[in-house]
Amino acid sequence: MRKVVITGANRGIGFGLVQRFLENGFHVIATYRHEKSSSELLEFAKTYQQITLVKMDLNNDSDYLKLQDVLASHSEIDFLINNAGVIGGKSSSILTTSAENVLEVFKNNTLNPFKICQTVLPFLRSGGVVSQITSLMGSIEDNQSGGYYDYRISKAALNMLHRCLSIEFKNFIFLTLHPGWVQTDMGGEQAPTTIEESTKGLFKVITEKALCHSGKFLNYQGNELPW
Repeated sequence: MRKVVITGANRGIGFGLVQRFLENGFHVIATYRHEKSSSELLEFAKTYQQITLVKMDLNNDSDYLKLQDVLASHSEIDFLINNAGVIGGKSSSILTTSAENVLEVFKNNTLNPFKICQTVLPFLRSGGVVSQITSLMGSIEDNQSGGYYDYRISKAALNMLHRCLSIEFKNFIFLTLHPGWVQTDMGGEQAPTTIEESTKGLFKVITEKALCHSGKFLNYQGNELPW
């Protein structure tokens, strides 16, 4: 049975990906932070034997040892999906954006995926796939509206992290993925794409891409995006 690690699996795109991978016969190792915000995931896990839940705060370095222990018990991993992240502030001006907020968002959206990769890569089988759920808002070329300084900076850095990984590790597939503007707590109800549409597309892209696609920036439909 193929195995996938999904961070931030308790809601939104993360929970949708848990559902897609379970529906397709994978064993899912899912991280979540709090029981209070994860009731749907916890209840869902009761009906599936092929799911392992890992309660961890990605900002707590000692919690990565919990994930490491779980991975060691499962031997090789086939897929890693770094999904956990935050939106940050919505200020349109640098004059109203605090450096402290930028640092906090950067820590959540860039450094934590960095640490997850450090933890999971030693367990990833050759030919395995690592996916970062990023955003088109991290594209420098696409940015025509500005604003969202903290979020844009963190996602642009995440994109660069993943490009570097694709150069260092030629035996893995690294996919930088934009899930679309999705109807989540982060995206809002006005978003045009449902969680099901996004995660079905992401599942297809993640499971069907080959080594020649490593290092690409793609959307959930598999179309290449500008850096």
